[in-house]
Amino acid sequence: MLTKSKQLLTSKLFKNTSLYFTITFIGKIIPFALVPFMTKYLAPDQYGIAATYQMYIVLFLLIIGFELNRYLDVYYFKVSSEEFQKYLSTIFSIVLLIGIVVQFINLILMQFIDIEGIDTMWMLFIPIFVLFKFLSVINSSLLRNEENPILYGKYTVSETLIYTLLSLLLAWMYHEWTSRASGLITSMVILGIFSYYRLKNRYNLRVYIDKTIVKKAFIYSTPFVFGLNLANIIFANSDKIILKYFYDYSVVGVFAVALVFSAIVGFVTDSFMKAWVPVFYRKLQNNDKDVDRYSFYIFIGLGIVSAVTIVVLTYIMPYMIDEKYHNAIDIMPYIAVGYILRVGEQLLLYYINFYEKTNVLYGVVILTILSSIICAYFLVKSFGVIGMAISINLFFIFKIIYYFGIVKKIRREQ
Repeated sequence: MLTKSKQLLTSKLFKNTSLYFTITFIGKIIPFALVPFMTKYLAPDQYGIAATYQMYIVLFLLIIGFELNRYLDVYYFKVSSEEFQKYLSTIFSIVLLIGIVVQFINLILMQFIDIEGIDTMWMLFIPIFVLFKFLSVINSSLLRNEENPILYGKYTVSETLIYTLLSLLLAWMYHEWTSRASGLITSMVILGIFSYYRLKNRYNLRVYIDKTIVKKAFIYSTPFVFGLNLANIIFANSDKIILKYFYDYSVVGVFAVALVFSAIVGFVTDSFMKAWVPVFYRKLQNNDKDVDRYSFYIFIGLGIVSAVTIVVLTYIMPYMIDEKYHNAIDIMPYIAVGYILRVGEQLLLYYINFYEKTNVLYGVVILTILSSIICAYFLVKSFGVIGMAISINLFFIFKIIYYFGIVKKIRREQ
């Protein structure tokens, strides 16, 4: 037993998990530590508008990026390094082309669309900013696959620092939602530029298209876009739409603050997952018979850690936020429970991702509409803002049940 413990403590998985934990902790603690100031300088309605603007950025990232970074994740382990360069350049070229087309369409549409609380100028060039963000997403994914947590940390922490510190400075100066938008855009562009040069030097990134790769990539990614990620977009943004329908931007802002604190629960689990993914994929590639048992133990262990974190957060929140946001304290635990369930959902999704059974992800949209729109609407109507938080947990419960049945079938066939 002692020997096994020593082996665990000296293993690469443990070391990488510790590094990712530290990196994620720093990345989370910086914006977390600034919450008292942001809630002081921004009124709840301004915080709510900022959260809504971020929603549009996420939506454009889905449309332009088309979840093709997931395709690169899997093929990093399936092809030679020389062949992978062709995959990377092809994906980059596809996304660049999509981004140009979407930017042109967006410039036309914004002449006719007026979004409450958000000036049109802030919407015009989102597709361009998203292209920089996609480069950063690819770079981060590849750094994880390279098992290079130190360089990964430099990129992610730098992005967080630029975003939070610039947002705070502008919020202090102007007390407007645009402070957070400006910080977000600036961080996306700067990290995107650095990511481009790293990918160019390391993987010979260039404009190049292989038709065979294009076809395979879209077959693989389309279910993610119109299945899982469309579902995630609905899930992540239905709260803003439904709460705005029943209440106003102020309530959206309070709910957004509760989300910030509940996200702290996920930083421990995400730290481990970043280290576990390459190990997990290799174990599946090598037909390791114990991988299912490991997945179960990980779910239980991270679930316990998450539960303890929720309790701690309920005690420190009153000292971290301005009084006008104190309603977020009662909402946070209901949201945070979802991060425990999310661990199980992530573990099951890795199986589906590795075996390229992505067609099943179309079914997730139905589950999302059921939990995040239909159930959420009636839960908010009956229980108020807490009802929105409860619907978040329903989303993960529905997905776990659905994924479990699929993965069980896949594993039987192996």
